[in-house]
Amino acid sequence: MDEARRQKLAAVRERLTKRLADRVRSEAQDPRLIPVPPRYDEVFYKGTAWLDSLAGGPPVKGTKHYHLCPQCGKRETCDLWSCEERPAPRLCSTCSHELWVEERRRYAGDNPTLQAMVEIEIRQRTDPSFEDEDCEMEALYERRSAEIEGALPRPQCCEALSDTGAIYLRRLLESDDKPEGPEKWERYKPRWRLSFSYQTALRMRERSDSVTPAFCPFCGERLPKVRRKANPPQPLCVIEDGGYCCSTCGEDHRCVCYPPEAAYEVVRDED
Repeated sequence: MDEARRQKLAAVRERLTKRLADRVRSEAQDPRLIPVPPRYDEVFYKGTAWLDSLAGGPPVKGTKHYHLCPQCGKRETCDLWSCEERPAPRLCSTCSHELWVEERRRYAGDNPTLQAMVEIEIRQRTDPSFEDEDCEMEALYERRSAEIEGALPRPQCCEALSDTGAIYLRRLLESDDKPEGPEKWERYKPRWRLSFSYQTALRMRERSDSVTPAFCPFCGERLPKVRRKANPPQPLCVIEDGGYCCSTCGEDHRCVCYPPEAAYEVVRDED
């Protein structure tokens, strides 16, 4: 029984192989399937000339403009837009990079974490062979986040409030960090805010910046007042474009400046 089945399968396999070989042989001999090389004749050259004419004539020759760096005197080629729309003298690429490095290092100041982050940014721009150490940069971001968290004022009335962090300080207007007079500091002074969650029919929702508490929700003690520090920590985040980008560091979601709330401190009873 098994021997007869094997013979039958072998016969079927042989017929299929022969049929496939005949099909390949017939397709190779079919003139419709043989590619015909293009003819580079007069019609071809007339067609390519017509296509080139659709692109227009050759570009008009112009005058190459140069500008001198006012700092080092180096001459660099200037494009048409910068020459017509920005005729003022500009720094060359070398001086611009040196100025950027100086500004970034001035931004870092004496903070070791910011200094390490700025040096990585400088190496990324200046050294093409430098590989971004994501793990090192992420560790610096975590360290900087801990520094920012430690600079924010917190009420210390009870242990439950300290553990949950339900009460936090929030400015009413972040985009106005440069008031014209002392009275504006009182108007835009941050207020204590309550963060809480509540259960709906579908899911748990979180709310923040909607409640301005006056007392601690755990111990019932009145929340302390805040005042602006005599020497706020630097660099301080300043937002002047409506909340899109920090004007101090130029970053948006990766801003590592101290938030505006860090410029305030809790007023103790003995003060």
